[in-house]
Amino acid sequence: MFVVLSVIAAIHVYWGLGGLWPADSTRELIDTVVGDTRMTRMPPAWLTLTVAALIFAAGWIALERARIVSRLPGWMVGLGVWVLFAIFALRGLSTYLFVTGLRTLPDTAAQAFVANDIRVYAPLCLLLAMGFLILALQKGGSPRQA
Repeated sequence: MFVVLSVIAAIHVYWGLGGLWPADSTRELIDTVVGDTRMTRMPPAWLTLTVAALIFAAGWIALERARIVSRLPGWMVGLGVWVLFAIFALRGLSTYLFVTGLRTLPDTAAQAFVANDIRVYAPLCLLLAMGFLILALQKGGSPRQA
């Protein structure tokens, strides 16, 4: 989980620094990874870099809970895995429970995002949610004593 989340964080750093992959233009990148046809620019660098840091921190929590590293207080790790489970589960499920109407949109720029969301982003979030749930429920799943 740490490796997957670190790669995702690195991609966000790349975007925050002005990178366009997997697109060829800002417009195409917005259509592919943001999905808001009203936007003319990517989110500001500070916001994208903050998201990258939070994604990396989520991966770090997974390392902590797996006891590969031990730098954070136990209560923070114990609470963190449950919070991250909820965040990733809600994000993944929201695609299928609340945004299903977007699948019927005419062929617009938002369709690139919707297709990626249904095929990649939401399933990945659900897999990460399951990973955090497994970490939360593993033996000693309650918050460790600090």
